[in-house]
Amino acid sequence: IVEVKNAKNLDKIAKKIGDIPCVKEVTYGGSSTNKLVDILESVRNGGAIFVVALIIVALFMIANTIKITITSRSTEISIMRMVGASNWYIRIPFMLEGIFIGLIGSIVPLLILVYGYKFAYVTMTSLMSSNLITFMSPYPLVWQLGALLALLGAVVGLIGSFFSVRKFLKL
Repeated sequence: IVEVKNAKNLDKIAKKIGDIPCVKEVTYGGSSTNKLVDILESVRNGGAIFVVALIIVALFMIANTIKITITSRSTEISIMRMVGASNWYIRIPFMLEGIFIGLIGSIVPLLILVYGYKFAYVTMTSLMSSNLITFMSPYPLVWQLGALLALLGAVVGLIGSFFSVRKFLKL
């Protein structure tokens, strides 16, 4: 049994293994395996594009939320400017608010990740008796991806609020 790191090289590796003396037969699925690899790669690329689009939408939503907050607090901001507050002193509370909005926004994907992957892991491992597709154990993966999602939410919130506050403070 040979495992390949890059599935694109499956045909070449199968041919090389078949050329080795004393190898009777090489079975790897042929064109159906190549089609499956292509489909999985397309799904991965489509998912990456979808995630980038969702991040951009989240940036705009957080930036607009912070703009609304800035507009409603414009009197307080002008008073802070008259007293002599620096731009960073005014900016930091809005940036913290953006971080919190991003963290709160990442709670739903976190819950879906934790419960959804656990469900998929239990269901799929019981359905598939062969080792064709193996799932990673849920707990180190779920905690690592959860931390990454929370960090991504905080960073998206920080970036969105930074740009909206920066625009307002230039005026």
